[in-house]
Amino acid sequence: MRRRALVLAVVTTLLWSGSYIVNKFAFAQGIGPLTLSGLRYTLGGMALAAALRRAPGGKMLPWRFGVLQGFVCYFLGQGMQYVAQSRLTPTLASLMLNAGMVLFIVAADRIRLHEAPGRSLYAKIALLVAGMAAYYAPFGGEGDLSLPLAGLVSVLLAAFGSAMNVVCNRRMLTLGVERRSLTLRPMLVGGVMMLCLGLATEAPPVPSWGLALCVGYLAFISGALGFALWVFSQQSLTAVESGAINNAMLIEIAVLDVLFFGRALGPWQVAGIAAVFAAITLLQIKRTQDA
Repeated sequence: MRRRALVLAVVTTLLWSGSYIVNKFAFAQGIGPLTLSGLRYTLGGMALAAALRRAPGGKMLPWRFGVLQGFVCYFLGQGMQYVAQSRLTPTLASLMLNAGMVLFIVAADRIRLHEAPGRSLYAKIALLVAGMAAYYAPFGGEGDLSLPLAGLVSVLLAAFGSAMNVVCNRRMLTLGVERRSLTLRPMLVGGVMMLCLGLATEAPPVPSWGLALCVGYLAFISGALGFALWVFSQQSLTAVESGAINNAMLIEIAVLDVLFFGRALGPWQVAGIAAVFAAITLLQIKRTQDA
């Protein structure tokens, strides 16, 4: 059972990593990032609503919190992530998103716990920052100091929204909120928000089989199926194990970026990815031990 959970968790991260590549193909079909993310989470949420059963005895997430989390956790956390991916390479978007998200989570934990951070925390954050600097430095590869401002702002908003998703979910689960409503209500609200704004502000996409396949993969394979597999794997894995496997997406996305788009990663970029991966893993282990 445990070995099966490990395999399913790794498969899930591969499905999610593939989304970064599929998104690029979808953007090339002429669809805007908000329209694409809105379609993904609206359709994926509807599929999950039909497939997932409500757990007995759990509390329902009030709709007012569903709307708030839909805006912060999905409109910002996911919609802005798609905007960032439309302007950045998959590897750089993934690296900045994960680094920013873990820093926001650590900051939220410190504010909540009112603890004085030790030297080890500063060392891990320094390793994280050093990894980002090594990756995005003018030493070859894609480090060229030409980071688009819109991409930077979007990825920071996405990191904040994704971090708040983790913090809010942890809080709601401790209050006994049922997992199905905690996931589906914010997802559907956020998906509809993104879709409406995308259709109102972006050029309407031209229907094609290629675009349909991209949306289908994002909504039903990496979305609904990926979430279902991940939830199943969590029944047998510890938080540290799940975090370490999820962090592997940094490496998976970089490899897929090289394979599909011929991205050139120099020694500094490889070292930066390794440093960020190590720092995030160490920070998550500490946060899990404190929780």
